[in-house]
Amino acid sequence: WKGVGVRATKFIPRDTFIMEYVGEALDHKQFRRRAKQYSRNNVEHFYFMALSTDCYVDATNKGNISRFINHSCDPNSETQKWIVNGENRVGFFTKRDVRPMEELNFDYKYERYGQAAQKCYCGTALCRGWLGKEPTSDSG
Repeated sequence: WKGVGVRATKFIPRDTFIMEYVGEALDHKQFRRRAKQYSRNNVEHFYFMALSTDCYVDATNKGNISRFINHSCDPNSETQKWIVNGENRVGFFTKRDVRPMEELNFDYKYERYGQAAQKCYCGTALCRGWLGKEPTSDSG
């Protein structure tokens, strides 16, 4: 099923900053530990975003509403990585004009690492059917 989602409350022009993706910054070791902990505790909804190979943001417990932005195979928004005062940051920016009450979305560019494939529910004409590679593929 599709997640909660976030909708625009007003018209947002193309190339506009929407909000920052915030949460706890984790290195790779902390990320692996946290992912295992969530798995052991049967946490169904977790919100990780990779900033680099050794920097991840976990918005599960300390995030803002940006963690509820859903995936789309034909997104109206994208993430951009920035360095602000020496710290890595991720912001959401519109790729095109967004109408009032339109759902904000971005391409998760999801990669599987052995897990079961996740079905995509974006419903766009360009839907790939899966987040990442198809289930018959060896990797994400």
